[in-house]
Amino acid sequence: DGSVVELPVCSFGGQRRMFRLHDSGMIPALLQQKFPDVKSFHAIEVGTGSMTADITSGPDGLRAQIWVRGSSTGSTCFIDPHTVGRTDLYTMYAYTDPRIDGNPPTPPEAEKSGGHVRHAYADALEHESRRLASAAHNVYLPPAGLQSYRTYRLCVALAPDYIDFATSKNTTAMSLLTATIARASGIWRRTVSIDLELCVDQDKFFKTKA
Repeated sequence: DGSVVELPVCSFGGQRRMFRLHDSGMIPALLQQKFPDVKSFHAIEVGTGSMTADITSGPDGLRAQIWVRGSSTGSTCFIDPHTVGRTDLYTMYAYTDPRIDGNPPTPPEAEKSGGHVRHAYADALEHESRRLASAAHNVYLPPAGLQSYRTYRLCVALAPDYIDFATSKNTTAMSLLTATIARASGIWRRTVSIDLELCVDQDKFFKTKA
């Protein structure tokens, strides 16, 4: 906690930026003791603080979701292992929210009607995306009295096929699950002030084939 990591960022042509890590609190202490190699962090850019990130690490590698404050295109940068089983090769890619860049996808209804509902659809999405962008600043709890965050605790049942994909290792399955929930929590935190936390007995919900 408090350590600094250097990560490449898509929005800056892959240039590296320094981020300070803080435990996200998504993995409760007793569960963390069972999976000491799986970590979940909130991170904020050192210096300007203009970027925040949701970062997880485990035996299968590092994963990151990086948010750029005030991005006019709504770009979010992602870092994932490129190949299952390798921790020395990574893929970096960006997602540009079409609701913010002014070119939302045409919904099926619009295609059927010749595009007549496209503008209303685009306007609704743009309004919602602006609300998202304005809330995408904090990874920390704001000062007391200004805003409160709620914590939702959840247990996720993992099917045998999920465990098989994780090479039949519960630690790898836990790492994959942590990355998924961390990214979802990052969105929920920034849009509706909700943090997600895994239940203490999450490991009991790993189902393996008989």
